[in-house]
Amino acid sequence: MNLKYNHKVFDIYFLSLKEGIHHFNYTIDKHFFEHFEFNDIMNPDIHIDVDLFKRSHLMELKFRFKGTITLVCDLSLEPFNTSITSHYDLVVKFGQKATNASESDVIYLGPSEYKLNLAQQIYESVVLSLPIKKIHPGVHDGSLDSELMAYYETSQKQQNSHSVPDSRWDKLRLITKN
Repeated sequence: MNLKYNHKVFDIYFLSLKEGIHHFNYTIDKHFFEHFEFNDIMNPDIHIDVDLFKRSHLMELKFRFKGTITLVCDLSLEPFNTSITSHYDLVVKFGQKATNASESDVIYLGPSEYKLNLAQQIYESVVLSLPIKKIHPGVHDGSLDSELMAYYETSQKQQNSHSVPDSRWDKLRLITKN
């Protein structure tokens, strides 16, 4: 864990804010993710704009993420750059936590709270915006020059050329053709 990285940068002291809209800007890099011990993202340069609308009984936060990151391809293990854009809305209510489980994007703060740290919400939002399958763009268009992909294609061709048809499936193939 990188103890040098200070997440206090993401603290919002909301008691001193007047009611209305307030804007906050953040930029996160690799040290941010090292603090969470998340190493799937390399070279992140993500800019975050947060609009906080403070009211007497709650705060509404709107996060907008935009930037570039480097991921490792699941197929070729080659790194590639990709852009990331996302948004996330969060409601912060003051008082006791409700028992309603349907409020997943709501945080409750007690009466003694005076600040809100956004680091966890930012981390979760960025990680959830990552693609499920991380595929290098060169895999789709065939422009990726990778030893692993060349080996995979060669082994697939060899496997297909040596495969013996299974006669047990012949009757089913006839059904699907008709």
